[in-house]
Amino acid sequence: MPKVVYNIGDKVFAKVKGYPPWPARIESDTGKKKYSVIFYGTKEVGVIKVEDICYYLKNKDSFVNKYSKRVGYNEAVKEIEAAIEKAGGDGNDYSNDYSNSNESESVLETSVAEKKGVKRKTSTSNEDNESPVKNRGPKSRRKSIASDLKGIDENPLDMLAVKKSRRKSVIPEGENMDTLDASDISDDLNKIKVQKNKRDSESHTEINDSGINETTSEDKSKVSEEMEEDDDNSPVRENITTEQMLKNIILYAEHVKKSPLMYKEKPVEDRDDSKDQIFAIKLPSGTVCGLKLYKDWPLKHTNEYDRALFDEEMAKSLLAIKESLTTGGKSLSEIGDSFEAIPNLNITNDELNEVSYTMDIESRKRRLERLKRESDLVRWDSKIKMNLGLEKALLDEALKCLNEFSEIEEHVDELMFKKHPHVLDTIRRLRKYIGNTKEWKMDGDELDFFSKKAEKIRNEAERIYNRLKDKIKIDDPKPTFWDAFLEVVADFRAHCKNFTDMQILSLCAEPNSRQAFLDKLDEITELEDN
Repeated sequence: MPKVVYNIGDKVFAKVKGYPPWPARIESDTGKKKYSVIFYGTKEVGVIKVEDICYYLKNKDSFVNKYSKRVGYNEAVKEIEAAIEKAGGDGNDYSNDYSNSNESESVLETSVAEKKGVKRKTSTSNEDNESPVKNRGPKSRRKSIASDLKGIDENPLDMLAVKKSRRKSVIPEGENMDTLDASDISDDLNKIKVQKNKRDSESHTEINDSGINETTSEDKSKVSEEMEEDDDNSPVRENITTEQMLKNIILYAEHVKKSPLMYKEKPVEDRDDSKDQIFAIKLPSGTVCGLKLYKDWPLKHTNEYDRALFDEEMAKSLLAIKESLTTGGKSLSEIGDSFEAIPNLNITNDELNEVSYTMDIESRKRRLERLKRESDLVRWDSKIKMNLGLEKALLDEALKCLNEFSEIEEHVDELMFKKHPHVLDTIRRLRKYIGNTKEWKMDGDELDFFSKKAEKIRNEAERIYNRLKDKIKIDDPKPTFWDAFLEVVADFRAHCKNFTDMQILSLCAEPNSRQAFLDKLDEITELEDN
Protein backbone atom coordinates (compact mmCIF):
# COMPACT_ATOMS: atom_id res chain seq x y z
CA MET A 1 0.00 0.00 0.00
CA PRO A 2 1.41 3.44 -0.86
CA LYS A 3 2.81 5.36 2.05
CA VAL A 4 1.65 8.81 3.00
CA VAL A 5 3.90 11.75 2.24
CA TYR A 6 4.39 14.15 5.13
CA ASN A 7 5.20 17.82 4.83
CA ILE A 8 7.40 20.00 7.00
CA GLY A 9 5.38 21.23 9.96
CA ASP A 10 2.83 18.39 9.97
CA LYS A 11 1.68 17.39 13.46
CA VAL A 12 1.95 13.64 14.02
CA PHE A 13 2.42 10.75 16.42
CA ALA A 14 5.87 9.17 16.17
CA LYS A 15 6.51 5.72 17.63
CA VAL A 16 9.57 5.06 19.75
CA LYS A 17 10.42 1.65 21.15
CA GLY A 18 9.69 1.60 24.85
CA TYR A 19 7.52 4.72 24.63
CA PRO A 20 3.90 5.29 23.65
CA PRO A 21 3.17 7.02 20.33
CA TRP A 22 4.41 10.55 21.10
CA PRO A 23 3.22 13.92 19.71
CA ALA A 24 5.78 15.29 17.29
CA ARG A 25 6.31 17.70 14.38
CA ILE A 26 7.85 16.89 11.01
CA GLU A 27 11.07 18.87 10.59
CA SER A 28 12.41 17.57 7.29
CA ASP A 29 12.38 14.71 4.80
CA THR A 30 15.75 12.97 5.16
CA GLY A 31 15.17 10.62 2.25
CA LYS A 32 15.07 6.81 2.29
CA LYS A 33 11.49 6.98 3.55
CA LYS A 34 12.52 8.63 6.81
CA TYR A 35 11.61 11.93 8.42
CA SER A 36 13.35 14.08 10.98
CA VAL A 37 10.91 14.94 13.77
CA ILE A 38 11.02 16.95 16.98
CA PHE A 39 9.04 15.58 19.90
CA TYR A 40 6.76 17.94 21.77
CA GLY A 41 7.42 18.30 25.49
CA THR A 42 10.86 16.65 25.51
CA LYS A 43 12.26 18.67 22.56
CA GLU A 44 14.19 15.60 21.47
CA VAL A 45 14.75 14.94 17.79
CA GLY A 46 14.85 11.70 15.88
CA VAL A 47 15.00 10.26 12.39
CA ILE A 48 11.89 8.11 12.11
CA LYS A 49 10.73 5.73 9.39
CA VAL A 50 7.51 6.68 7.68
CA GLU A 51 5.92 3.47 8.95
CA ASP A 52 6.36 4.72 12.52
CA ILE A 53 4.45 7.95 11.94
CA CYS A 54 0.76 8.79 11.73
CA TYR A 55 -1.23 12.02 11.77
CA TYR A 56 -2.21 13.39 15.17
CA LEU A 57 -5.89 14.29 14.85
CA LYS A 58 -6.82 11.06 13.11
CA ASN A 59 -5.39 8.93 15.94
CA LYS A 60 -5.76 11.28 18.91
CA ASP A 61 -8.66 9.41 20.49
CA SER A 62 -6.76 6.14 20.40
CA PHE A 63 -3.67 7.31 22.24
CA VAL A 64 -4.11 10.45 24.35
CA ASN A 65 -6.40 9.10 27.05
CA LYS A 66 -4.54 5.82 27.35
CA TYR A 67 -1.12 7.36 27.90
CA SER A 68 -2.07 10.56 29.75
CA LYS A 69 -0.44 9.29 32.95
CA ARG A 70 2.99 8.90 31.36
CA VAL A 71 5.51 11.48 32.53
CA GLY A 72 5.55 14.49 30.21
CA TYR A 73 2.78 13.17 27.96
CA ASN A 74 0.11 15.71 28.91
CA GLU A 75 2.57 18.54 28.41
CA ALA A 76 3.41 17.23 24.95
CA VAL A 77 -0.29 16.98 24.11
CA LYS A 78 -0.91 20.57 25.24
CA GLU A 79 1.94 21.81 23.06
CA ILE A 80 0.81 20.00 19.93
CA GLU A 81 -2.83 21.01 20.49
CA ALA A 82 -1.77 24.66 20.72
CA ALA A 83 0.32 24.31 17.57
CA ILE A 84 -2.57 22.67 15.70
CA GLU A 85 -4.98 25.39 16.79
CA LYS A 86 -2.57 28.06 15.61
CA ALA A 87 -1.94 26.32 12.28
CA GLY A 88 -5.58 25.41 11.72
CA GLY A 89 -4.93 21.67 11.46
CA ASP A 90 -2.31 18.95 11.65
CA GLY A 91 -1.47 19.04 7.94
CA ASN A 92 -3.45 15.97 6.94
CA ASP A 93 -5.63 17.95 4.52
CA TYR A 94 -2.57 18.69 2.42
CA SER A 95 -1.24 15.14 2.23
CA ASN A 96 -1.67 12.83 -0.74
CA ASP A 97 -4.96 10.89 -0.68
CA TYR A 98 -4.56 7.13 -0.71
CA SER A 99 -8.05 6.37 0.56
CA ASN A 100 -9.04 4.58 -2.66
CA SER A 101 -6.78 1.70 -1.83
CA ASN A 102 -8.83 -1.50 -1.47
CA GLU A 103 -6.08 -3.55 0.07
CA SER A 104 -6.50 -4.74 3.62
CA GLU A 105 -2.85 -5.01 4.62
CA SER A 106 -1.44 -5.53 8.05
CA VAL A 107 -0.10 -2.29 9.38
CA LEU A 108 3.10 -3.87 10.60
CA GLU A 109 5.28 -5.55 8.02
CA THR A 110 7.26 -7.49 10.60
CA SER A 111 6.50 -8.87 14.02
CA VAL A 112 7.50 -7.17 17.23
CA ALA A 113 10.08 -9.87 17.76
CA GLU A 114 11.79 -8.87 14.52
CA LYS A 115 11.95 -5.18 15.31
CA LYS A 116 15.25 -3.43 15.17
CA GLY A 117 16.09 0.12 16.13
CA VAL A 118 16.86 3.50 14.74
CA LYS A 119 18.48 6.15 16.82
CA ARG A 120 16.92 8.97 18.77
CA LYS A 121 18.98 11.66 20.39
CA THR A 122 18.62 14.76 22.47
CA SER A 123 18.60 17.95 20.42
CA THR A 124 21.67 20.17 20.73
CA SER A 125 22.54 23.33 18.92
CA ASN A 126 26.07 22.45 17.83
CA GLU A 127 26.22 18.67 17.43
CA ASP A 128 24.77 16.74 14.52
CA ASN A 129 26.90 13.62 14.71
CA GLU A 130 25.65 10.59 16.56
CA SER A 131 27.82 8.45 18.78
CA PRO A 132 27.16 4.89 19.93
CA VAL A 133 25.25 4.02 23.06
CA LYS A 134 27.38 3.57 26.14
CA ASN A 135 25.99 0.47 27.79
CA ARG A 136 26.16 0.50 31.54
CA GLY A 137 27.64 -2.74 32.72
CA PRO A 138 26.67 -4.56 35.88
CA LYS A 139 29.94 -3.68 37.60
CA SER A 140 29.29 -1.94 40.91
CA ARG A 141 30.34 1.68 41.28
CA ARG A 142 29.50 1.74 44.96
CA LYS A 143 33.05 2.26 46.22
CA SER A 144 33.92 5.03 43.79
CA ILE A 145 30.62 6.82 44.32
CA ALA A 146 30.94 6.61 48.09
CA SER A 147 34.47 7.96 47.79
CA ASP A 148 33.36 10.91 45.68
CA LEU A 149 30.54 11.71 48.09
CA LYS A 150 32.93 11.59 51.00
CA GLY A 151 35.14 14.09 49.24
CA ILE A 152 32.23 16.43 48.70
CA ASP A 153 31.08 16.19 52.31
CA GLU A 154 34.50 16.62 53.91
CA ASN A 155 36.12 19.27 51.71
CA PRO A 156 34.28 22.60 52.02
CA LEU A 157 35.13 25.14 49.32
CA ASP A 158 34.04 28.74 48.92
CA MET A 159 30.48 28.80 50.20
CA LEU A 160 27.33 30.89 50.08
CA ALA A 161 26.28 30.18 53.68
CA VAL A 162 25.19 33.10 55.86
CA LYS A 163 24.45 33.21 59.55
CA LYS A 164 20.80 32.73 60.41
CA SER A 165 20.81 35.88 62.51
CA ARG A 166 21.66 37.97 59.48
CA ARG A 167 18.64 40.05 58.40
CA LYS A 168 20.18 42.08 55.58
CA SER A 169 18.05 42.71 52.49
CA VAL A 170 19.19 40.77 49.44
CA ILE A 171 19.03 43.96 47.36
CA PRO A 172 19.69 47.18 49.31
CA GLU A 173 16.80 49.61 49.03
CA GLY A 174 18.93 52.41 47.68
CA GLU A 175 20.62 50.41 44.97
CA ASN A 176 19.82 50.90 41.30
CA MET A 177 17.71 47.99 40.10
CA ASP A 178 19.32 47.75 36.69
CA THR A 179 22.82 47.42 38.15
CA LEU A 180 21.88 44.07 39.65
CA ASP A 181 21.79 42.12 36.42
CA ALA A 182 21.09 38.40 36.72
CA SER A 183 22.85 37.52 33.46
CA ASP A 184 25.81 35.92 35.25
CA ILE A 185 23.51 33.56 37.13
CA SER A 186 21.58 32.78 33.97
CA ASP A 187 24.84 32.09 32.13
CA ASP A 188 25.94 29.65 34.85
CA LEU A 189 22.63 27.84 34.65
CA ASN A 190 23.02 27.64 30.88
CA LYS A 191 26.52 26.17 31.35
CA ILE A 192 25.03 23.45 33.52
CA LYS A 193 22.42 22.75 30.83
CA VAL A 194 25.07 22.63 28.08
CA GLN A 195 27.17 20.17 30.08
CA LYS A 196 24.16 17.91 30.58
CA ASN A 197 23.18 18.24 26.91
CA LYS A 198 26.67 17.20 25.82
CA ARG A 199 26.51 14.12 27.98
CA ASP A 200 23.05 13.24 26.76
CA SER A 201 23.96 13.77 23.10
CA GLU A 202 26.54 10.98 23.37
CA SER A 203 23.78 8.46 24.09
CA HIS A 204 20.81 7.21 22.14
CA THR A 205 17.75 5.15 22.83
CA GLU A 206 16.58 2.81 20.13
CA ILE A 207 13.45 3.07 18.04
CA ASN A 208 11.82 0.17 16.25
CA ASP A 209 12.21 -0.19 12.51
CA SER A 210 8.68 -1.46 12.02
CA GLY A 211 5.66 0.60 12.83
CA ILE A 212 2.70 2.41 11.36
CA ASN A 213 1.42 2.92 7.86
CA GLU A 214 -1.27 5.43 7.06
CA THR A 215 -4.35 3.37 6.29
CA THR A 216 -7.89 3.79 5.15
CA SER A 217 -10.61 4.58 7.68
CA GLU A 218 -11.50 0.85 7.83
CA ASP A 219 -8.00 0.07 9.08
CA LYS A 220 -7.86 2.88 11.63
CA SER A 221 -8.31 0.50 14.56
CA LYS A 222 -5.37 -1.58 13.32
CA VAL A 223 -3.13 1.48 13.46
CA SER A 224 -3.92 1.95 17.13
CA GLU A 225 -3.60 -1.73 17.98
CA GLU A 226 -0.26 -2.22 16.30
CA MET A 227 1.26 0.95 17.71
CA GLU A 228 0.19 -0.18 21.16
CA GLU A 229 1.52 -3.73 20.73
CA ASP A 230 5.03 -2.75 21.73
CA ASP A 231 3.69 -1.34 24.98
CA ASP A 232 2.06 -4.52 26.33
CA ASN A 233 4.69 -4.64 29.05
CA SER A 234 4.42 -0.95 29.95
CA PRO A 235 3.12 -1.61 33.50
CA VAL A 236 6.08 -3.93 34.13
CA ARG A 237 8.58 -1.51 32.61
CA GLU A 238 7.26 1.43 34.60
CA ASN A 239 7.53 -0.42 37.92
CA ILE A 240 10.98 -1.94 37.52
CA THR A 241 13.62 -1.14 40.13
CA THR A 242 17.18 -1.60 38.87
CA GLU A 243 20.22 -2.93 40.69
CA GLN A 244 21.80 0.52 40.61
CA MET A 245 18.73 1.98 42.29
CA LEU A 246 19.05 -0.56 45.12
CA LYS A 247 22.72 0.32 45.55
CA ASN A 248 21.81 4.00 45.68
CA ILE A 249 19.22 3.22 48.36
CA ILE A 250 21.95 1.60 50.47
CA LEU A 251 24.28 4.58 49.99
CA TYR A 252 21.51 6.95 51.00
CA ALA A 253 20.85 4.99 54.20
CA GLU A 254 24.55 5.17 55.07
CA HIS A 255 24.36 8.93 54.54
CA VAL A 256 21.25 9.23 56.75
CA LYS A 257 22.92 7.31 59.58
CA LYS A 258 25.52 10.07 59.86
CA SER A 259 22.83 12.56 60.98
CA PRO A 260 20.23 10.50 62.84
CA LEU A 261 18.75 13.37 64.84
CA MET A 262 18.08 15.47 61.76
CA TYR A 263 16.47 12.67 59.75
CA LYS A 264 14.41 11.39 62.68
CA GLU A 265 12.78 14.82 62.82
CA LYS A 266 12.04 14.89 59.09
CA PRO A 267 8.77 13.45 57.79
CA VAL A 268 8.99 10.69 55.21
CA GLU A 269 9.87 12.21 51.85
CA ASP A 270 7.91 11.48 48.70
CA ARG A 271 9.24 8.60 46.65
CA ASP A 272 8.49 7.51 43.12
CA ASP A 273 7.37 4.04 44.14
CA SER A 274 4.25 1.94 44.44
CA LYS A 275 3.02 -1.42 45.70
CA ASP A 276 3.86 -2.89 42.27
CA GLN A 277 7.60 -2.08 42.30
CA ILE A 278 9.59 -5.06 40.97
CA PHE A 279 13.28 -5.96 41.09
CA ALA A 280 14.05 -7.78 37.84
CA ILE A 281 16.63 -10.58 37.81
CA LYS A 282 18.01 -12.52 34.85
CA LEU A 283 18.22 -16.20 35.77
CA PRO A 284 20.91 -18.58 34.41
CA SER A 285 18.22 -20.01 32.12
CA GLY A 286 17.87 -16.62 30.43
CA THR A 287 14.40 -15.95 31.85
CA VAL A 288 13.90 -12.61 33.58
CA CYS A 289 12.00 -13.07 36.84
CA GLY A 290 10.85 -10.44 39.31
CA LEU A 291 10.64 -9.91 43.07
CA LYS A 292 8.08 -7.48 44.43
CA LEU A 293 9.73 -4.98 46.74
CA TYR A 294 6.86 -4.51 49.15
CA LYS A 295 4.91 -7.32 50.76
CA ASP A 296 2.80 -4.89 52.81
CA TRP A 297 1.43 -1.64 51.39
CA PRO A 298 1.14 1.19 52.19
CA LEU A 299 4.21 1.55 54.36
CA LYS A 300 3.68 3.26 57.69
CA HIS A 301 6.92 4.92 58.74
CA THR A 302 6.76 8.17 60.67
CA ASN A 303 10.11 9.71 59.78
CA GLU A 304 12.72 9.69 57.04
CA TYR A 305 15.32 7.91 59.17
CA ASP A 306 13.16 4.84 59.76
CA ARG A 307 12.10 4.68 56.11
CA ALA A 308 15.69 4.95 54.87
CA LEU A 309 16.81 2.07 57.11
CA PHE A 310 13.82 -0.02 56.06
CA ASP A 311 14.71 0.56 52.41
CA GLU A 312 18.34 -0.34 53.11
CA GLU A 313 17.44 -3.69 54.66
CA MET A 314 15.11 -4.46 51.76
CA ALA A 315 17.75 -3.52 49.16
CA LYS A 316 20.44 -5.65 50.78
CA SER A 317 18.09 -8.64 50.97
CA LEU A 318 17.13 -8.31 47.31
CA LEU A 319 20.75 -8.05 46.18
CA ALA A 320 21.66 -11.11 48.27
CA ILE A 321 18.81 -13.09 46.70
CA LYS A 322 19.94 -12.03 43.25
CA GLU A 323 23.44 -13.27 43.99
CA SER A 324 22.05 -16.66 45.03
CA LEU A 325 19.78 -16.95 42.00
CA THR A 326 22.31 -15.88 39.38
CA THR A 327 25.11 -18.10 40.70
CA GLY A 328 22.85 -21.14 40.98
CA GLY A 329 23.02 -21.28 44.76
CA LYS A 330 19.24 -21.23 45.02
CA SER A 331 16.24 -21.59 42.80
CA LEU A 332 13.30 -19.21 42.76
CA SER A 333 11.22 -21.66 44.80
CA GLU A 334 13.84 -21.67 47.58
CA ILE A 335 14.01 -17.97 48.39
CA GLY A 336 11.27 -18.08 51.02
CA ASP A 337 8.28 -15.82 51.39
CA SER A 338 10.00 -12.52 52.24
CA PHE A 339 9.30 -11.29 48.71
CA GLU A 340 6.57 -12.24 46.28
CA ALA A 341 8.16 -13.84 43.21
CA ILE A 342 7.04 -13.47 39.60
CA PRO A 343 8.62 -16.40 37.67
CA ASN A 344 8.61 -14.69 34.28
CA LEU A 345 8.25 -10.98 33.49
CA ASN A 346 8.07 -11.74 29.75
CA ILE A 347 10.82 -9.28 28.90
CA THR A 348 14.26 -9.93 27.48
CA ASN A 349 17.55 -8.99 29.08
CA ASP A 350 18.07 -6.39 26.33
CA GLU A 351 14.72 -4.83 27.20
CA LEU A 352 15.71 -4.83 30.86
CA ASN A 353 18.94 -2.99 30.04
CA GLU A 354 16.93 -0.56 27.94
CA VAL A 355 14.63 0.17 30.89
CA SER A 356 17.64 0.93 33.08
CA TYR A 357 19.14 3.19 30.44
CA THR A 358 15.83 4.98 29.86
CA MET A 359 15.50 5.69 33.58
CA ASP A 360 18.92 7.34 33.56
CA ILE A 361 17.96 9.51 30.61
CA GLU A 362 14.65 10.49 32.21
CA SER A 363 16.48 11.55 35.37
CA ARG A 364 18.83 13.76 33.36
CA LYS A 365 15.96 15.23 31.39
CA ARG A 366 14.04 16.03 34.57
CA ARG A 367 16.96 17.95 36.04
CA LEU A 368 17.76 19.66 32.77
CA GLU A 369 14.17 20.83 32.28
CA ARG A 370 14.05 22.20 35.80
CA LEU A 371 17.28 24.15 35.32
CA LYS A 372 15.88 25.55 32.09
CA ARG A 373 12.78 26.82 33.89
CA GLU A 374 14.93 28.28 36.65
CA SER A 375 17.02 30.05 34.04
CA ASP A 376 13.82 31.48 32.54
CA LEU A 377 12.90 32.93 35.94
CA VAL A 378 16.29 34.59 36.39
CA ARG A 379 16.22 35.93 32.83
CA TRP A 380 12.71 37.29 33.42
CA ASP A 381 13.97 39.19 36.46
CA SER A 382 16.89 40.59 34.49
CA LYS A 383 14.60 41.86 31.71
CA ILE A 384 12.48 43.78 34.21
CA LYS A 385 15.51 45.44 35.75
CA MET A 386 16.88 46.46 32.36
CA ASN A 387 13.58 48.15 31.52
CA LEU A 388 13.29 50.04 34.83
CA GLY A 389 16.61 51.81 35.32
CA LEU A 390 17.37 55.13 36.97
CA GLU A 391 18.37 56.75 33.68
CA LYS A 392 15.32 55.65 31.73
CA ALA A 393 12.26 53.47 32.12
CA LEU A 394 10.48 51.49 29.42
CA LEU A 395 7.20 51.00 31.22
CA ASP A 396 5.40 49.20 28.41
CA GLU A 397 8.20 46.65 28.14
CA ALA A 398 8.38 46.23 31.91
CA LEU A 399 4.63 45.72 32.15
CA LYS A 400 4.81 43.20 29.32
CA CYS A 401 7.47 41.29 31.25
CA LEU A 402 5.34 41.26 34.38
CA ASN A 403 2.40 39.92 32.41
CA GLU A 404 4.63 37.13 31.09
CA PHE A 405 5.03 35.78 34.61
CA SER A 406 1.84 33.79 34.19
CA GLU A 407 3.65 31.73 31.53
CA ILE A 408 6.36 30.58 33.93
CA GLU A 409 4.44 30.72 37.21
CA GLU A 410 3.32 27.09 37.23
CA HIS A 411 6.92 25.92 36.77
CA VAL A 412 8.58 27.91 39.57
CA ASP A 413 8.74 26.84 43.20
CA GLU A 414 10.10 27.77 46.59
CA LEU A 415 13.56 26.30 45.97
CA MET A 416 14.14 28.56 42.96
CA PHE A 417 13.43 31.66 45.05
CA LYS A 418 15.70 30.41 47.83
CA LYS A 419 18.50 30.08 45.28
CA HIS A 420 17.69 33.46 43.70
CA PRO A 421 16.05 35.63 46.40
CA HIS A 422 16.79 38.78 44.42
CA VAL A 423 13.93 37.80 42.08
CA LEU A 424 11.38 38.00 44.89
CA ASP A 425 12.98 41.23 46.11
CA THR A 426 12.51 42.77 42.67
CA ILE A 427 8.79 41.99 42.77
CA ARG A 428 8.52 43.25 46.35
CA ARG A 429 10.07 46.60 45.52
CA LEU A 430 8.05 47.05 42.36
CA ARG A 431 4.92 47.25 44.51
CA LYS A 432 6.08 50.78 45.41
CA TYR A 433 7.53 51.77 42.06
CA ILE A 434 7.19 55.47 41.16
CA GLY A 435 10.15 55.92 38.83
CA ASN A 436 12.90 58.53 38.91
CA THR A 437 10.57 61.31 37.77
CA LYS A 438 12.40 64.13 39.56
CA GLU A 439 15.68 63.39 37.81
CA TRP A 440 13.83 63.01 34.53
CA LYS A 441 12.14 66.38 35.16
CA MET A 442 8.68 65.18 34.25
CA ASP A 443 5.66 67.38 34.76
CA GLY A 444 2.17 67.98 33.45
CA ASP A 445 0.67 65.50 31.04
CA GLU A 446 3.90 63.56 30.74
CA LEU A 447 4.00 62.97 34.48
CA ASP A 448 0.32 61.97 34.57
CA PHE A 449 0.84 59.52 31.72
CA PHE A 450 3.89 58.01 33.43
CA SER A 451 2.14 57.80 36.80
CA LYS A 452 -0.79 55.84 35.37
CA LYS A 453 1.51 53.27 33.83
CA ALA A 454 3.61 53.09 36.99
CA GLU A 455 0.41 52.34 38.90
CA LYS A 456 -0.28 49.41 36.59
CA ILE A 457 3.20 48.08 37.32
CA ARG A 458 2.65 48.41 41.07
CA ASN A 459 -0.70 46.64 40.87
CA GLU A 460 0.65 43.77 38.78
CA ALA A 461 3.67 43.38 41.08
CA GLU A 462 1.31 43.25 44.07
CA ARG A 463 -0.73 40.49 42.45
CA ILE A 464 2.38 38.45 41.66
CA TYR A 465 3.79 38.97 45.15
CA ASN A 466 0.58 37.76 46.78
CA ARG A 467 0.46 34.67 44.56
CA LEU A 468 4.04 33.82 45.47
CA LYS A 469 3.15 33.89 49.16
CA ASP A 470 1.18 30.73 48.48
CA LYS A 471 4.17 29.06 46.82
CA ILE A 472 6.67 29.86 49.57
CA LYS A 473 5.79 28.10 52.81
CA ILE A 474 6.48 30.13 55.95
CA ASP A 475 6.12 28.12 59.16
CA ASP A 476 6.88 30.96 61.56
CA PRO A 477 5.59 34.26 60.12
CA LYS A 478 7.57 37.35 61.11
CA PRO A 479 6.20 40.90 61.17
CA THR A 480 6.27 40.75 57.37
CA PHE A 481 6.39 38.00 54.78
CA TRP A 482 9.69 39.38 53.50
CA ASP A 483 11.34 39.18 56.94
CA ALA A 484 10.21 35.59 57.28
CA PHE A 485 11.49 34.78 53.79
CA LEU A 486 14.93 36.16 54.66
CA GLU A 487 15.06 33.70 57.55
CA VAL A 488 14.15 30.89 55.15
CA VAL A 489 16.94 31.96 52.78
CA ALA A 490 19.45 32.16 55.63
CA ASP A 491 18.48 28.66 56.75
CA PHE A 492 18.81 27.37 53.18
CA ARG A 493 22.28 28.84 52.80
CA ALA A 494 23.34 27.40 56.14
CA HIS A 495 22.38 23.95 54.84
CA CYS A 496 24.48 24.68 51.74
CA LYS A 497 27.57 25.71 53.70
CA ASN A 498 29.61 22.83 52.22
CA PHE A 499 28.49 23.46 48.64
CA THR A 500 30.34 25.31 45.91
CA ASP A 501 28.53 28.03 43.97
CA MET A 502 28.07 25.66 41.03
CA GLN A 503 26.71 22.92 43.25
CA ILE A 504 24.11 25.32 44.62
CA LEU A 505 23.12 26.45 41.14
CA SER A 506 22.71 22.85 39.99
CA LEU A 507 20.50 21.87 42.93
CA CYS A 508 17.15 20.50 41.82
CA ALA A 509 15.93 19.57 45.31
CA GLU A 510 16.34 20.76 48.89
CA PRO A 511 20.00 20.36 49.94
CA ASN A 512 19.43 17.73 52.67
CA SER A 513 16.69 15.87 50.86
CA ARG A 514 16.75 12.32 49.60
CA GLN A 515 16.23 13.52 46.03
CA ALA A 516 19.24 15.85 46.21
CA PHE A 517 21.41 12.96 47.39
CA LEU A 518 20.19 10.70 44.58
CA ASP A 519 20.72 13.50 42.05
CA LYS A 520 24.30 13.79 43.26
CA LEU A 521 24.80 10.05 42.79
CA ASP A 522 23.40 10.30 39.26
CA GLU A 523 25.77 13.15 38.40
CA ILE A 524 28.77 11.21 39.69
CA THR A 525 27.69 8.16 37.70
CA GLU A 526 27.32 10.31 34.57
CA LEU A 527 30.87 11.59 35.00
CA GLU A 528 32.17 8.02 35.39
CA ASP A 529 30.33 6.95 32.25
CA ASN A 530 31.99 9.74 30.30
